[in-house]
Formats: sequence, C-alpha cells, structure tokens
Amino acid sequence: MALYTAHCTHHDVTGNRPEQMFPIRPICADTNETIRELAGHIAQSGTQLWDPPRPNPSMTDVILCIARSMQGEHLKPGRTHVILLSPASHVLHGVSNFFPDLYIHQINSAILPYCSGPELQDPICLDRCCESVFASNRSKYQSTSGRIKSIVKNARVGKPVGELTELSIDIRTKAGCELISCHGSTEVPQLRLGQLQTIFLHIRVTKPETQSVRLDSTNRIFNSSLDANGLRQELLNSFHVGADKVHLLDVQVLHRNSIHEPRSWMYTESPLVVIRELGGLTPPKDTSVEVYKRLYFYKLTHAPKDDIRLAAKGTMDTLSDTCEEVKKMVERMSKEMEYYAAVHDYEKTFRQRLPLCPGPIDIEVSHDWLMDLWNRVKARRNGIEGLERLA
Repeated sequence: MALYTAHCTHHDVTGNRPEQMFPIRPICADTNETIRELAGHIAQSGTQLWDPPRPNPSMTDVILCIARSMQGEHLKPGRTHVILLSPASHVLHGVSNFFPDLYIHQINSAILPYCSGPELQDPICLDRCCESVFASNRSKYQSTSGRIKSIVKNARVGKPVGELTELSIDIRTKAGCELISCHGSTEVPQLRLGQLQTIFLHIRVTKPETQSVRLDSTNRIFNSSLDANGLRQELLNSFHVGADKVHLLDVQVLHRNSIHEPRSWMYTESPLVVIRELGGLTPPKDTSVEVYKRLYFYKLTHAPKDDIRLAAKGTMDTLSDTCEEVKKMVERMSKEMEYYAAVHDYEKTFRQRLPLCPGPIDIEVSHDWLMDLWNRVKARRNGIEGLERLA
C-alpha cells in the first residue's frame, strides 16, 4: 500500500504536483495507524489555496507521474490497483497506453459528487484507451469504505471476462402488494465492473391479503432462489419459532453477457420476503437510514442544477423530528452543495484564465517530517522481523 495526495498543501503557496505521503510497502500491523495519522495531517492542512490561483496538471499526468515513480518497486503485473478518491470525475485517456496492467478505480469520497456542468455526468470513456478505468458512486450511492473493501477483496490475478449489457428489470407483485410508483431506470444499457443500479419502489401492502411463503412451490425458478442463498433454511427456522414471513414481490432481471452467443439471454429472479408476525424472532435491525441515504443521494444528484437548492430544501421539509441522523446527513449534503457552487464559480472566474500545466510532471520533494515518520515505521517493522527470525 502507498498513499499520495494530489497537491502539496504544506507550503505558504500550495504546489501543483503530487506528493508521496507514504511509500509503497507491505501491509503490516502499523499500517492502519500510520494511514490514520497521515489522514489527520491531510485534514489539518486543508485544501489547495485559491489565492494565488495555480494551474493544475491533468489527473492523467498525476497518475502517470505516480506510476512512473513506482516502476523500480517490481509491482506485480495485473495486480496493481490505483484508488482515486475525488468528488470530481476525470477522463483518464492515455493511462492504459503507458501502463496497460494498471487498474484505476475512481471513487467519490464526498457525500455528493462534484458536477462542473449543468447536469451530472459520468464521463467514462468506453474505448480501449480506458478499458482499465472504472467509476463508482457518482450517479448511484455506494459507501466509500464499502467500495474500497470490495475492490481489495475482489482483486484478481486475471482480468474479469464478460460484459453485462441490455439489462431489463421487471417487478412482479404478489397478493396484498400494490406497486404505486417506481423511480430510477429499469432499462440499463451496460453494467460496468463495480457499478450499481438503484431503483426505488413505492408500494402499498394490505396485510390481511398477503400470503406466507410457499416452501412446497412447484415453480423451479422460485425454488432455486430459495436454495441459492439459504433463504429456505431461514424460513424453516422462522416457522419453528412461530414467526410468519410473506412474499411481497419478485425482482426479475434479464440481460446479455458478452461471453455467450448473441441470441442467448441470462435470467435471474430474487424474491422480497418480509416479516408479518414476529413470533420468537429477534426484532430485525433498523436499516432505514441506509434507505434514506440512497434516496436523497438519488434526489439531489438527479435534480437539475438550477433546482438543486429547492430539492434540498424540499427534502429537509419532509423529514420528521425523529430522523435526527438523516437530518444531519441532509445538512451535510447542503453544505457540500454550497461549497461546490463556490468551487464552480472560482473555476469559471479564475482557472479558465490560467495557462495549461503541461506534463509530464515529477513528484513533490518529500518533507522532513514525512521522512521521519516513514523511517520510524520502517525501523519498528524491521525490529519485529528481527525478533521473529530469532524466535
């Protein structure tokens, strides 16, 4: 693991070159503590100064600079991942031309993504030059920590094969469940690696008309859904403690996969099962805050830029007094939108008058306090390895 910041903020006039905060080293027991300490330094140093305005290199040049600086580290081909934490999105043309084995994951590290244009866009190039570049949580909500854990967990020796296209989502309600409205697209042209598609359903449930889940169903697709993720055993356990779970709807997905011939389609189906009678079950965990996060993220990122303040105010007005955690989240969203508006005005007023900052660029010279920190961690690690060899 290594850690870099985009621009140095430790001088009176902020730099415009990347800075190495932590050189690439094997992960050990002290890594988490060191990264947290460095993150604290980054937060204290703040953002890049606006006065005087400085031209910034493109993010492509920044990543190429970092990648070239690590060429002597003997990184494993096809196993090196760059996680770019930024609320702004970047078109990284050309990185794969120089480093075809480098995987780049753009993750929005803020609550809301930064949009420089009138509408939210996901400017990911689908050509061969950017085939190893991926984007997350810009138009759909994903937690930053959850996405990073997923990337690290699913890092592969070989490149994933296949591409999901022409996804069609269909909602089939059961007895006692009525679909009032659906927000979000149910037709997805392409689903890239790590990308989520979120839709919101407004349903009305008439409890007396709902029916318990049939474990003796003759529907083979439904039975496979019960057996695939242990749901059948979960329902049997609920039955033995006097609980009753009902089947409200099915989510059916039809799509193509590029590894199959063009006339072949893939089909999957998942049931939504909820508790009607609790019985002896432990009350389920309240996950409503997660639903609100996704819903308000969707509302504010899909509202027209001219109406986004009205959308935020309307969201605040609909919250009840009991949703204190959700209110704090929406307030943070509103503050971020105000900051983004100031950044947009600054970029428009000052940045467009600056000359371009052409590449290639070099890494910023490391600070003495950073060198002391690296050496302290390295010495501690060498001491532990020496003790292990003696043992």
